[in-house]
Amino acid sequence: SILQALAGLIDSGETRMRELERNRADLEALLERLADVLADIPATLGDRAGMTARKGRLPMPVAGPVRYAYGQRRGAGLHWQGWQIGVDAGREVSAVASGRVAFAEWLRGYGLLLIIDHGQGYLSLYANNESLLHEVGAWVEPGEAISTVGSNPGNEQGLYFELRKDGAAVDPAAWLKR
Repeated sequence: SILQALAGLIDSGETRMRELERNRADLEALLERLADVLADIPATLGDRAGMTARKGRLPMPVAGPVRYAYGQRRGAGLHWQGWQIGVDAGREVSAVASGRVAFAEWLRGYGLLLIIDHGQGYLSLYANNESLLHEVGAWVEPGEAISTVGSNPGNEQGLYFELRKDGAAVDPAAWLKR
């Protein structure tokens, strides 16, 4: 019946929402743990321009349309905390700024995830990858290849990218040059 079909849709929507909330909580817990681990990274990375000095001029991690932008509704009460950039699987992803790889492995809801610490409390996150090209502890430069985009068919195909300052997500639109 129509009522049973609607009840099934509501149940699947609520299940998906709980899954998204659980994934986000896992990411938040990971970032809290990383804050302790990364305490030894210098606040400024030598003579490299800090993130604040490069605001609005950071390169895109991969060229493609932003399918979902920071702050857009994702579902009941949830919003995107970064950008979903629509690109085909296998495309190379580049670091947006100098930094050190803080995390490079699989995380539920994010697939293969690479996180770079840029100092001064800034992190960049690159998710939905099929391969990671650096291990934890590696130093990377802006524009350096760090991963390749994985396959995630549908509207969410492409790279998921976030920027964070002191653990809180910030809008990439203010930071990246498009």
